[in-house]
Amino acid sequence: MTDVDLALADIQMKEQNIRIACVEFDLTLSNLRQTLQLPASRTSWTSAMANRLSFLNKQYRTNLKNDFQAVSTTMRQTYAGHGHANTCLVTQLMERIQSDNAALARVEELMNECQVLYDARVNDHSLDILSRVQFYRGMPALRQGLDKARGYNRRAYANFTCWKQYFIILSSESMLSKLLQDLRSSKLTKSAAEGKVIPVFDRLHELSDVRDTIINEASALGMKYESEWMEHGNQGIHPRELHRALRELDVLFDRAQEQRPVQEEALRQVADLTSLAAMPTSLPGPDGTEIMFDRLRIANLQFDAIHGTCEATESVSQGDYAAQLSSHIWLQLLDVVKTGLQAQKHNLS
Repeated sequence: MTDVDLALADIQMKEQNIRIACVEFDLTLSNLRQTLQLPASRTSWTSAMANRLSFLNKQYRTNLKNDFQAVSTTMRQTYAGHGHANTCLVTQLMERIQSDNAALARVEELMNECQVLYDARVNDHSLDILSRVQFYRGMPALRQGLDKARGYNRRAYANFTCWKQYFIILSSESMLSKLLQDLRSSKLTKSAAEGKVIPVFDRLHELSDVRDTIINEASALGMKYESEWMEHGNQGIHPRELHRALRELDVLFDRAQEQRPVQEEALRQVADLTSLAAMPTSLPGPDGTEIMFDRLRIANLQFDAIHGTCEATESVSQGDYAAQLSSHIWLQLLDVVKTGLQAQKHNLS
């Protein structure tokens, strides 16, 4: 036989373990309620949460609108004086990239022609040694510079293709207005928010009720055995009776433990509700592709970067090459080019 006091201590320990297993959910739920600024009454949670989500969504969309308009204004003011007044900024940038590519093609054509002329003058022994050395040393640097410029040009074209739809929206008041109108139309109304909130909160309340039921059943069993066993006096408790009582409480403890993953999923769904305030995160663009808002916010920086890449291309093709072409050997070769062209014109005439 087991002493009554020892048997009741075992029962109380089991009951306490059940409460501990359930209290974590209570604490998490309480913290969540404070974080979401929900009222104490559970019956008001749905309405309060829906109102809050709708309000936060309005703030989110207002911030997006202000950001997009600021980015658009900055981009248009920065590049308004570039190119022709009647040409849109996107077209101007595309034409600049194409112009750079054409310029590089002309430079490469000139280099190839100079190579042919160099070989011809070497063969007829009309080029002095110093000029031959200058050409021999200068050509690799020119080739390297041309390759660098072509890399810049390819990068500019690739980035332009990737960001083109974003540039179109930011450079056009009508396109931006259309996007902002679509953004207004996608607002989260209170009724729409309630439709999302109700099933999540209903599940949360259901789990809370199950947890309360487990705690109440454990408490009732504890009271039952305490009342019954106190009447046994010094006779003690039979081991089989104690085992049966402890097993009943173990079943409740297992039920409480089984609720943990279900409770965690329900709490995750509640936390996910807050993401509704920051919706949508994208909308279809002019050509139907999805315009991501986080990218649209920084598209002007990409526009700047592509212009910077074009400047790097032009500095190589115009600056470095101009310096090389002004050397003695290049001037000689250019003279030969001019002479050859004049001879061609004379023969044609």
